[in-house]
Amino acid sequence: MVTQANFLLLSVAVISLIGNLNEYSFRFNLMYVPKIFFVGLLLSAITAPIAYKLVQNYRPGFLPDSMLKIAVLMLILSPLGRDMLYRNLSPS
Repeated sequence: MVTQANFLLLSVAVISLIGNLNEYSFRFNLMYVPKIFFVGLLLSAITAPIAYKLVQNYRPGFLPDSMLKIAVLMLILSPLGRDMLYRNLSPS
């Protein structure tokens, strides 16, 4: 449900950044937001189990075997990746 709310807010933000929506024949009406939210939630509830079944036994060969090693790897790689991303994006 949180993911659906985030996608809704992101979609509204992107639509508002586009600018003049009337030229695209788009009319934003708050009355339809709950309906759209629940339709998206229903579609997610239908497709999530299918996706889970498709990737249930998939495990990449490069991952460590124990969950502890995976957690340590994530704790090391995520700050490194974040720092490399922000250092390359920030103006010097």
